[in-house]
Amino acid sequence: MNEGVEIFPLRTLEQRSSARKHWGVRENEFLFGCVSVFVPEKGQRHLIEALPIVRAVHPEARLLLAGDGACRADLEALTKKLGQAEAVLFPGFVREVAQVYAALDAFAFPSEFEGLGTALQTAMAAGQPCISTKRGALGEVVESERTALVAEPDGKEFAAMMLRLIDDEGLRKKLSDAGRREVEQRFSAERMVENTILVYEDVLRKRRGA
Repeated sequence: MNEGVEIFPLRTLEQRSSARKHWGVRENEFLFGCVSVFVPEKGQRHLIEALPIVRAVHPEARLLLAGDGACRADLEALTKKLGQAEAVLFPGFVREVAQVYAALDAFAFPSEFEGLGTALQTAMAAGQPCISTKRGALGEVVESERTALVAEPDGKEFAAMMLRLIDDEGLRKKLSDAGRREVEQRFSAERMVENTILVYEDVLRKRRGA
């Protein structure tokens, strides 16, 4: 059962501007982001590999990878190897993670295996247009072209989806609205509590019937 995410009010323009200043991101830059522990199966390398393709068309694109973990040094080395060091932010573990979501233009989740996908659900709840894989439990969270764009965990595939989001404001708005609505209806903390109560009520009815 999903643990449920909080549904907060959408960010204001002032909150977005403040968050971007905090991370050193200009207003005219398009900021993709991901929040996840740095282990190989989370697939952050696919976003880094996508970035040169994206920036060849849109040099204003940047990437914020919030988190820390065993493969951080490898990811930083890959970023330098591909000449993207100035375009990628590695803030480490972020306590005030809301500042990450508030700053973004889109959320990208390249996980190769996922048991829950809370960070993705949180991004959807925050009204971020999202790109995700459908690996593991993510197939139960996103619906391709309706609540998120879906790609295999691969740099070229993610680059294609990232370019679509940059180029299509209408698509970003559609995914933002549908993704937030999906989380409200299926994955919110309130809905989790309701579903938990239903499970307990069902168990009690069956025990009384026995």
